Amino acid sequence: MMKHKITALFLGLALLLGFNSCEDYFGDINVNPNVPTDVPPSVLLPSIEVGVADLTGGDMSRFTAVLVSHVRGVARQWSSIDNYSFIVPSNFDNAWRYNIYAGILQDARILKQKASEEGAAYYVGIADVLMAYTWMMATDVWDDMPFTEAFQGTDNLQPAFDSQEFIYGKIDDMLAEAISSLSGDGGDLLPGSDDIIYGGDAASWLKAAHAVAARAALHRALMDPNKYYGDVLTHVADGFTSGADDMRLQYTSGPTSAAPWYRFNRDRTGDIQMFTDDKPSKLGEIMMALNDPRLPAYSYDFEDFDNHPYFRADRAYPLITYYEQKFMEAEALMMTGGDAAAIHDAFVAGIQASFDAMGMDATDYITAVDPGEGNVTMDDIMTQKYIAMYAEPEVYNDWRRTNIPQLTPNSGSTIPYRFPYPSSELTLNLNTPPVDGLSAITDPANKVWWDIN
Repeated sequence: MMKHKITALFLGLALLLGFNSCEDYFGDINVNPNVPTDVPPSVLLPSIEVGVADLTGGDMSRFTAVLVSHVRGVARQWSSIDNYSFIVPSNFDNAWRYNIYAGILQDARILKQKASEEGAAYYVGIADVLMAYTWMMATDVWDDMPFTEAFQGTDNLQPAFDSQEFIYGKIDDMLAEAISSLSGDGGDLLPGSDDIIYGGDAASWLKAAHAVAARAALHRALMDPNKYYGDVLTHVADGFTSGADDMRLQYTSGPTSAAPWYRFNRDRTGDIQMFTDDKPSKLGEIMMALNDPRLPAYSYDFEDFDNHPYFRADRAYPLITYYEQKFMEAEALMMTGGDAAAIHDAFVAGIQASFDAMGMDATDYITAVDPGEGNVTMDDIMTQKYIAMYAEPEVYNDWRRTNIPQLTPNSGSTIPYRFPYPSSELTLNLNTPPVDGLSAITDPANKVWWDIN
């Protein structure tokens, strides 16, 4: 109970700081955002962590869940988003400007700088993990982004765009530095209850850094299978060992500190559903065909948001998990000619971990869907991963890499390959690539760099 109260306290503080930082940053454009204010790491960290979870479980989750047919948009603008006609630049202004650049990344840069000055190595490592995670999530849907010339304030209002290839190189650097920082002495200033993901446990953050690095390698695996699938296996060996290691942020039941999907369903009741009479999701169809016992929790009436067993207010939102890692391992082993028993064990462990995370018994389900040692296919792995990672943005990356499961566009002939750039960037920065309408985001020429499938 005490841990829950501490989490609630820091979560509320973090949300308040997040709201205030947006107002302050944009209230006076003459203030150089590069100059850190005197805010200690212990105050910065929870705000950044909430920002990452809100972004991942908010806009990123909802838009990608529609694109991979985990859910269907059925009312108001979400019915137009469902047929892709309203996936427009203005929908992404807040995520790009306030959540990513002026929020998470700006604050994480300040956190890292202050922590470095104070010799607080664990804070440095955590900042690097959170920055790498956020940069990867953003570039995976927008491709090229301002990096080298970003965060210069009024000194450069039209920053150049760096290539996704370049940004991924920087992500690799951040994660390598994080692993180094978290592997040694943390210094005199150590994170504790201000870290509302792992409570200051450096060993847990070290595992998370390896899990995020495995994800980063997996995205590029088709570009150089020997290298990147090998990197996946290297990192998962040092990553999570059970679901207890999951990188999650625990939300609470308060009106402003509830989990993102709960807040959305509360405020936009009925806009999104898993099932309707004329719009079943692909995920729903697959789970029905497999008689998947997780389906009632996933598909529970979104309009009864107070009682939804999955999108509940006090959800521990998953940022990266053991079940994702086991499916990554199974894929990497299969694609590198790994041992059949090891592939099978990782595949089954991924399913088991998904059920464990929901407090459900997987025995009968595994018996029904397990093809047996030596018979596991890529379709088996990716389909079970698609089910396990319900409404998690990473599924959109998986689908673009593998085309599993086979999805039918909700409208037209092509599911969008990416997000359009936000209207603020298209309007104010002449360096922004002209990727702004439905024809642009469904043009194969505008796929993100690693999407070579």
